[in-house]
Amino acid sequence: MFTSKNVERAMNAINRKPHNNDQAPGAQRLRRRQDRLRGLLARLQRLSDNHFAVLPDEMTWSHVTSITDSAALLRHITDARFSEGEHAA
Repeated sequence: MFTSKNVERAMNAINRKPHNNDQAPGAQRLRRRQDRLRGLLARLQRLSDNHFAVLPDEMTWSHVTSITDSAALLRHITDARFSEGEHAA
C-alpha cells in the first residue's frame, strides 16, 4: 500500500547519499518515475486550464462525459493513495 510514511521514506532515500551501489539505481528510477508523474500532471493541468481543448460555448454532453470519466479515474487514484473512499480503512 502506498502510504504517506512510504512516500516519506522514499523521499528521504532520495535525499541521502547511498551507502552502496545497490541503492543509487533505485533512487534514480524513483526520480525518473516521479518526473514522469509530474509531467503527466502538468499536461492534465494545462489541458484543464484550456477547458479540455474545447471552447466552453461548444462543449457537448460528450465532452462532459469524457471529463467525468477522467475525474473518476483520478478519484480512484487519489482514494487509493490517501486511503479514502472505497480504500478507507
